[in-house]
Amino acid sequence: MSDEKIKRILFQTVGTGGPNNPVWEALAFCVHDRRPQMLVQWCSRETIDTTVPRFEDALGEAGWLVEVRRSVCVDANDVDELVCRYLKEVDELRKGFPDAEMEVDFTSGTKPMSAAAVAVAVARRLPRLHYATGPKDETGRALRTDRLVSVDTGQMVADRLLGELGRLFDQGQFGAVWTQAQPLARQLADPLLQARAESLAVLAQAYDAWDRFAWKEAFSLLREYPKKETRSGCFSRAGWDREKLHAQVTHLKYCKSSSPPRHQRLVDLLANAERRLRQGRCDDAVARLYRLVEYVAQLRFRSVFKIGKVDNPTGKVPLDVLASHAPQLASQRRIQTRAEENKVDLGLRDTIEALREAGDSLGAYLTPRYKGSDPARQEKKGPLGRLLDKRNNSWLAHGIEPVRREMAEEFFKEVFAVVDRLLQEEGVHLVDAIRPAQFLACPWAAGG
Repeated sequence: MSDEKIKRILFQTVGTGGPNNPVWEALAFCVHDRRPQMLVQWCSRETIDTTVPRFEDALGEAGWLVEVRRSVCVDANDVDELVCRYLKEVDELRKGFPDAEMEVDFTSGTKPMSAAAVAVAVARRLPRLHYATGPKDETGRALRTDRLVSVDTGQMVADRLLGELGRLFDQGQFGAVWTQAQPLARQLADPLLQARAESLAVLAQAYDAWDRFAWKEAFSLLREYPKKETRSGCFSRAGWDREKLHAQVTHLKYCKSSSPPRHQRLVDLLANAERRLRQGRCDDAVARLYRLVEYVAQLRFRSVFKIGKVDNPTGKVPLDVLASHAPQLASQRRIQTRAEENKVDLGLRDTIEALREAGDSLGAYLTPRYKGSDPARQEKKGPLGRLLDKRNNSWLAHGIEPVRREMAEEFFKEVFAVVDRLLQEEGVHLVDAIRPAQFLACPWAAGG
């Protein structure tokens, strides 16, 4: 059957009723009201023989109804079996008719049948639940049907779903959060839930770009939050710290700038490595930490050796420039043999050595941490040098050894100290500087 003919599928639980409580009329009332192209009736062995024929008589002509399916359960009081059966049937039809709208009518049937139908509707996020009602007798049963009560399941599942999305957000699954929170925000009517969904969608999209060092994109997205806050108050209502958000916008503004790098890019890379470490992605964390050490050395080399605005200040360094501040290094045979057209690429070891020889305080600090207290004995490297060697043996460098958490944590502490030393000399406190680069936790998620 072509799925173009099936726009709406209605699931119904079918109960017994009685002469004074004609549930078959209620079932027919719902079908006429919702006008599905496919009707799936969940029956018991009893109702397939008693209620269904009366339902068909009450339904009469239904020209829009393309197909009717009936599923008979083994035990109408076994809620576990019913839930499994209903889930399977909903999933099969959703696969066969992915564009069809699915709804559930739980007017009749045993209590376990109704409970299972509601549970499945919520679990599979079917948009609407229906219940036919009318004047009742002294037992509470409907004597006839005159109206249909509909419930939006979105509101029923949104609170739990947003809690789950908040926890995914805190775990760094920003792409997955954004794809779910964005459409959810358009569906909700409750002001608090809508605010949570809308604000989470904005931040997840911005953080996704930011986490990939797409600073320009992240800045463009995050700087729009004040407009959304003015329009709907979603960030304050959802509990986000707007002062910290404002600081993050300013931080990203400096990160994306093409002017000479400031400390923001350094601390951003450090915060990124910290997130990877917290997520247990130790190889990724160490790869970032290595780049951070290299970046610190390159920035100081640019300053000390008066290198212009180039992306890689330690690449293609003129030998005369190197010799002006570090003549011993420039005259070494290994430097001379690597030079091409009187220019040489400096690795991390050479950059640290050049800074030390030039009398730079950071070079003096890094040398023992890299080479050890006795630079003449290369086999005994300092803590930073040993950690860098372990990084070189990892999968994301030149080896096949996975990075262990203990090593990654030790590496982070060592690099944190290096960055702290650099920023201290510039009058900047690292603890304060890194704060705007650390992502906010979801305020309503567990532990947020």
